[in-house]
Amino acid sequence: MFNDLIDKIQIGLDRFRFDYLSPTTSTPRASLIFSRFFWENPAWENVGSGRMQKEAFKCLCSLGYTTSFAGQEDRWYPKHIWSSDIIVSLAPPFSKFPKKVPGITCLYTCNTHVVVKNRRLMEAEKVWNLQPENRVDSTIFLSAYEKADYLLIAENDQGIANFTSHGVSREKIYRYNNAVDSDVWVPSTEKRNKFTFVCWSSELGLRKGLPVLVKAWKRWYQGQDAELIIVGMPTRSTEIIFNNQKNGEVFPGLHIQLKFYPTWHKPLIDLIGSSHVAVLPTLEDAQPSSLLEMTSCGLAVITTHESGVNFDPDFCYYVHPNDVESLVDALEFWYQKRDEVAECGNIARRYILDNHSWKIFRDRFSAIIAEIMR
Repeated sequence: MFNDLIDKIQIGLDRFRFDYLSPTTSTPRASLIFSRFFWENPAWENVGSGRMQKEAFKCLCSLGYTTSFAGQEDRWYPKHIWSSDIIVSLAPPFSKFPKKVPGITCLYTCNTHVVVKNRRLMEAEKVWNLQPENRVDSTIFLSAYEKADYLLIAENDQGIANFTSHGVSREKIYRYNNAVDSDVWVPSTEKRNKFTFVCWSSELGLRKGLPVLVKAWKRWYQGQDAELIIVGMPTRSTEIIFNNQKNGEVFPGLHIQLKFYPTWHKPLIDLIGSSHVAVLPTLEDAQPSSLLEMTSCGLAVITTHESGVNFDPDFCYYVHPNDVESLVDALEFWYQKRDEVAECGNIARRYILDNHSWKIFRDRFSAIIAEIMR
């Protein structure tokens, strides 16, 4: 109890120092509230959300704003954060702001609408008899949707419709594309001998469609000259599905490599680049980095519309989420087109360069902020 009291006194002193002793400036001010973990951890600052928040921060600075960073993990925000002319933030910090803030607020949604997200996960948990995974407190997100002046969303038309059909005004929505380091995630000069499907994700589990992928593979594979490699971080779902095994051939033709991979791990990039088809039957997402990374490596694609991407049918076969037969058909489709898959992969690579580069992200983000602040 004494330590709690000391902690509260320290917070009060910090608030006084930031709110009343911080220097003022006449230049416009911006605040970016994202992940302090990514911000302060060099191993994560250049990938996924870490790279996105870094690029967004640079854009705000280049637009002439004196820009401050805060973490969504922070317990409270000093006045110079919540009183900025524009605040760009994830959802949880909105509950820590004063009831009224003087500036414009922009919410980075980063995922599909929370009601849709939780519903899909609950349905999948029942289908596959797995424990709850990745569900979040919907009240935090619903409140942020309502409080934010604008929502920044990386989604296709279906993903945007998830928001508008749940009461978010279309006028509040600004769409952007997530991006990938296409100079890092590059095609390999050599392909694997077997026709290789690869599923890569920083976190493999129910949300990413792992159970349906495993079942579809076991149904489709009958000794073809093909293999499926599942690579990424293990979860409770992988422990159950693969009986705690983390490496090797767990089912005929199905190989796993489950561990934490460092940023831009070259052996992983080489593995993906040497494969033929990327598979990510995700239940809900908003243009996930791993899918863009596999596509940037010049792979044809199997994914769901729920991934949020807007890929061309020239290189992407869309499947229904949690649908085994749909995924079996997709595996067979690309296996029958294995003589043409290299050119499809080239088209996929060009699509990434034309639509998902960091320059495109910077240009779009800057344009959104400029338009909002006008």
